[in-house]
Amino acid sequence: MERIWIVPVLASVLILGSLGLSQIVLGQTTINNLADLSVIKSADVPLANAGDTVTWTITVFNLVGPSAAQTVVVEDLLPPEVSYVSDDSAGTYSSVTGIWNVPGPLAVGTNTSLKITTTVNAGFGGLVFNTATITISSVQDGTSINDSSTGSFEIPELDLSLSKSADPFRVNAGETVKYIFTVRNLSDKFDATNIVVEDVMPDGVLLSGFFAIEDQSAGAGTVTVAAVITQTTAIFTIDRLNSDPLTGVNDNFFVAIAYTGTVVPGKEGK
Repeated sequence: MERIWIVPVLASVLILGSLGLSQIVLGQTTINNLADLSVIKSADVPLANAGDTVTWTITVFNLVGPSAAQTVVVEDLLPPEVSYVSDDSAGTYSSVTGIWNVPGPLAVGTNTSLKITTTVNAGFGGLVFNTATITISSVQDGTSINDSSTGSFEIPELDLSLSKSADPFRVNAGETVKYIFTVRNLSDKFDATNIVVEDVMPDGVLLSGFFAIEDQSAGAGTVTVAAVITQTTAIFTIDRLNSDPLTGVNDNFFVAIAYTGTVVPGKEGK
C-alpha cells in the first residue's frame, strides 16, 4: 500500500531595504521533519478454538526521531476467521474500515498501543494471520521495512478416523455378537479430547451393556472411556487421545473399544 507523508517543503523570503523594495530571494526551506516509525502486531494466545477469545495488540513506536509524529494512521482489517467484539481506542479505531487514527503527537522514544478483542468463528482451521500497516504519517520515514507487522494464532485442525467390525460375522438367534470400533488420531500436532462416538443398533440386536477397552497404542496416553448404553444405543466418550508426532511411522495413536449385543429370535438376517 502506498505510504503518504505530510511534509511542507517550500517557503519564500521577501527582503525590504530602507528605501523600498531592494531584493527578493526565493528558495527552498529545509524541513527537519524526520522519524523512524515502526509497528508490531501480536495475538495473546498461540492456539484458539471456535468461540474462544483472541486479543490482538498493535503497538506503534517513534524509534529515533528527531521529530515527533503529529499524525499517524494504521490500517488493520480483521481476517474472516475472527469477529470484532471491542477495542480500547476510545473511538479512534473502526472495525469496518480497519483504520486506527493513532493519538498524537507521538514523541521520540515513545509508543502507544491498541488492543482489539475478537472471537474465533466456527468453520475455520489452521493458521490465522492479521497484519497492521502504517499508511499515513506527518513525518518522513526513510525506514519502511518496519512499517508493517503480522500477528498470528492457530485454530487446531483434528483428523480422526473411525472403523468398526463385528465378530462373528454370522450369528444365530440368541447368540452374542462382539462389536469393536477403533478411533485413531491422525494428527501429528494436536491431541483430541472429549471424543464422542454414538452407535445405534440395527433392528433385531439388543446391547448387553458391557464394554471394555480392547486395545490401544502405547503412546495414546491414559485413555478413559465413559459409556451410556441402552438396549438400542451406545454412546461412548473418550476423554483424550494423544497426537502422534511420528505419523506414518507409529501408525497413529488409537483406542479400540469392545461391546456386545444379542440377536433377538425372529430377527435373524435383519
